[in-house]
Amino acid sequence: MLYEELKKNVDTPIVMCLVGNKNDLEESREVNVKDAQEYADSIGALFHETSALKNVGVEEAFLQVAQQLVKLYESSPNSGLYSIDLDQSSSSQNPDSSGGSFQLPPDKSSTANAAGSKCAC
Repeated sequence: MLYEELKKNVDTPIVMCLVGNKNDLEESREVNVKDAQEYADSIGALFHETSALKNVGVEEAFLQVAQQLVKLYESSPNSGLYSIDLDQSSSSQNPDSSGGSFQLPPDKSSTANAAGSKCAC
């Protein structure tokens, strides 16, 4: 399962969210809400049911993941998570400026791939 792969290969804190989509098709449901919620709880994931068709729950799922990422970063700023500075005082006249900066963590890879570029995967 994907959870086992993440657990084995990711050494930084992550936010996981189990999303049950198409909740507008109740008659075709294969996993009941209780079982899905219990599984999400067992792996430490958030759980949301959504319907992209009816635009139900999608924004809430993304918002909760974003909120949890902020909490995770604030509790451990040196955890390897990306740092985003959304300084609104940046000049809007610079076409290359998005109003902030995006800072990548230091390259942790020690080997280069065949093309010569480093990968931290």
